[in-house]
Amino acid sequence: MSRTTSSSFWIVVAVVLYHHVAPATALTRSFAQYQNFFPAWDGQLKEMLRDKDQCHESFQNYNNRSMTLPQVGYQVIGCIFENMPEYRKAELSAAAVIPGLAPSVLQLLSASYVDAVLLAFRRPGLALLLAMSNSGYLATAAAVANNAHLAYQLSVLAVCTFAPANDFLPAIWTAASVAIHLVGYAVVRLRIKVDTGDEMQVVGLRMSWSDRILNEVTPTFVGTALQAFYATIILSSLVFLSVRDSTIVVLRLMASTLAVRAILIYELTGFRTDMEGFGLSEKSEYTAVESLNVNN
Repeated sequence: MSRTTSSSFWIVVAVVLYHHVAPATALTRSFAQYQNFFPAWDGQLKEMLRDKDQCHESFQNYNNRSMTLPQVGYQVIGCIFENMPEYRKAELSAAAVIPGLAPSVLQLLSASYVDAVLLAFRRPGLALLLAMSNSGYLATAAAVANNAHLAYQLSVLAVCTFAPANDFLPAIWTAASVAIHLVGYAVVRLRIKVDTGDEMQVVGLRMSWSDRILNEVTPTFVGTALQAFYATIILSSLVFLSVRDSTIVVLRLMASTLAVRAILIYELTGFRTDMEGFGLSEKSEYTAVESLNVNN
C-alpha cells in the first residue's frame, strides 16, 4: 500500500469515527458522594435523601450525569441542612474541630523527614512505606493501608463544604507526604558523606553551580508546614461526620503515626548501635551505608 493510499484510508476512518462516535461529556464534578456516609449518620442521611418530601429531587439531580455543574452538590448540602435538626447542626460544628486539629497533632507525633531519609539509605523500601503511612514491613504496610482507607472514606463518605464537586482533596493530603519525603531524601543526599578510611567521599548528587544556587533558594523546610496547613483547611471543612466518627478517624491517624515512629526509632537505634557500639554489621549489603555520617 502506497503512502498516499494509506493516508487516505486513515482520513476516511477519522471521518467515519467523527460522525458515528458520540462525544463524551467531560466530568466536571464527582458523582461518587452522597451514596454512603460514615456509620453514625448513614441511615438517617440516606433516609433523608430517599424521602420525596425532603431531598429526593436534589439527590436525583446530583445522580443525573447530564447535569455537570458543580452547583448541584451545593443543592444537596443545602437541602440536608434545611431538614437536619438543630442539635445535629451543633454536633457538626463540634465534629469539624476534631479533624481540623488533627494535622497539628500528627506533626508533633510524627518523626522528622530527616530521620526518614537517613533510613532510606539502608532500607529504601521500608522508608518509602513509612513516608506513605506517616500518616517489620507488615506493620508498616498495615499503617499504609489504614491511611489509604481513611483517605478514601474522607473523600467519598464526607463532603468538603467549599468544594463539594471534588472528592479527591483529602487524598491529596495523604499523597503529599510521599512527595515531601522524596524531596527531603534528595536534599539530605547532598549532605551525606561516606567515610572510606582515607577520605570522605560525597555520595550525593554532583551539583553544578546552578544546582547549588537552586538548593540555597528552595524553601524545602516549609513543605511539611504547608501540608499541615492544607490538611487543616480540608479536614475542618468536611461535613456529615459525627463527633464519634471524627474521633475514630483521628485516633486511627494517630495509631498509624505512632506505629511508624516506633518502627523508625527501632531501625535508627539499630543503625546507630552498629556504628557506635559494636562496629559494622556482618551483613555485606549494609557495610557501605552503615558508614554514613551526617555532615553537620
